[in-house]
Amino acid sequence: MNSYYYTDEEVNNILTRDGFKCVVCGNRENEILKLNIGFLENKTNVNLKSNLNKVTLCENHKNINEIHSLKKLFLDLHQISINENNSEFISFTNKILKVYEYESK
Repeated sequence: MNSYYYTDEEVNNILTRDGFKCVVCGNRENEILKLNIGFLENKTNVNLKSNLNKVTLCENHKNINEIHSLKKLFLDLHQISINENNSEFISFTNKILKVYEYESK
């Protein structure tokens, strides 16, 4: 278990609650796959002391929130470029957002 920010008690409580497996795929920790504690929502928008926002994630899914945060960033940038009628940036953000559409299929 990789945990840099949590007490042993917090980690144990979260792992126990989540059944000692990744909440996304159900994989359990082994000699190859490590489990991590991650946030359901962006760390800046939530109460960091609450374990309700923390979940067990495997190495394959630990960055899932960062991916969603980046997608939201590009959606926001896309809307700004539309509002400013910036065709070059609209084209750029469209290309990036198509990658997210492809990845989610």
